[in-house]
Amino acid sequence: MQKKILAIQGSSLKRINIETDTTLFLALEAQKRGYQIYYYEPQNLSFIDGKVIVKCFQLTFFEGTKKFYKITKRLNFDLFKANVLLIRNEPPFNQQYINTTFILEY
Repeated sequence: MQKKILAIQGSSLKRINIETDTTLFLALEAQKRGYQIYYYEPQNLSFIDGKVIVKCFQLTFFEGTKKFYKITKRLNFDLFKANVLLIRNEPPFNQQYINTTFILEY
């Protein structure tokens, strides 16, 4: 069986409000459906040798707890291998945001 991978580009996990943030709700639902969750911040996105690579965390999310995630692995991941990509960070319109959109467009 092929792995199902959800990659989430988001703001710092420390900024997630566990009661209202839809990022957490979407991740929990994907996890229930068998997806592995890989989470990264925009500054950890790179274009190397024709590949879009992210330095990310593989996470397990928990519902109804103050500590709502656990990092199970840190890895460099080829974003082309993700089945789904969610972009959930607050976009300050700056050069990093523009660079991120160009890289993701590739």
